[in-house]
Amino acid sequence: MRKLLVLISFIATTTLLSSQSTPPSLYGLWVNLDKELLTIQPNNTFVRQTATNPSTIISRGTLEVVDNEIYVVRTDTGETYTLKFHVGDSTFVVTKPGTSERVWLFERLN
Repeated sequence: MRKLLVLISFIATTTLLSSQSTPPSLYGLWVNLDKELLTIQPNNTFVRQTATNPSTIISRGTLEVVDNEIYVVRTDTGETYTLKFHVGDSTFVVTKPGTSERVWLFERLN
C-alpha cells in the first residue's frame, strides 16, 4: 500500500511539474548589449523595447516553452516562430528569429 501511495505521489508531482511549460526563471526584466529591455511576465506575455526610450516598443507578444524551445506569437505583427534558448542564474541566451547562428545575450536586471 505504501509503495502505491509513493508511486501515485511521484506521478502526480511529475505531471504537475511537466504542465508548467515556462520556467519561472525566465520571468523578469532583462537587458541586452543593444540596450534593449525585455520584460517577460508570469502570464507569458513579453515586451521588448529600447532602453534609451522605453516608450519605443520593438516587439510584443506571447511565448510558450515547448520541447525546450520558445514558441513566440507576436501580437504586434502576427508572426510566429520558435527559438532555442538557455537561462542561467543571471543570463538569458536566445537565438534570433530565422537563424540559429545569431543570438541575443540578456542580463537579468531584477
